[in-house]
Amino acid sequence: MRQKLEMAANIAVIIAVVYIGFNVLRARLSQPSTYQDGPQVGEKLPVVPGYSWGGHSRTLVLALRNGCHYCEESAPFYKRLLAQVSTHSGPTSVIAVFPDDTNIARAVTASEGLSIPAVGGVPLQQIRVSGTPTLILVDGTGRVAGTWVGMLSPKKELEVFKAIGVAEGTGICRD
Repeated sequence: MRQKLEMAANIAVIIAVVYIGFNVLRARLSQPSTYQDGPQVGEKLPVVPGYSWGGHSRTLVLALRNGCHYCEESAPFYKRLLAQVSTHSGPTSVIAVFPDDTNIARAVTASEGLSIPAVGGVPLQQIRVSGTPTLILVDGTGRVAGTWVGMLSPKKELEVFKAIGVAEGTGICRD
């Protein structure tokens, strides 16, 4: 009789733990991140310290983080992007923002061969970014014109090239 009582108690404890665990997990998963997909098109982005949206007709913001392997793996795409932007000297500027210290931000961009301004110490939540890498195309008033989150597929990379007004490898500026 005692063994049956102990077994019933153990089963009850296991069921209670599974039930509580399931509810905790369900509650965590049902709370979507506020900026899961980055800032929305048309939203006005807050000013990045030391940078003026108004000084440029368009800015492509690369939201990166030191140690983010997706950011590192995306560096070849960023290099191609920068080459096209500099070749066509169009109206799009490119900056990198990091939550990390400015010195770390500059070291990361230098180690990846990215010749762009690196702004460190920017809380990513301030620019509505919840994950890196995130690319945000902003117009001269600070309004978001496009957002791309994560390591991009070749199709999404082409989408970025088109959005900034260059077609990679064609030598044609589409502004």
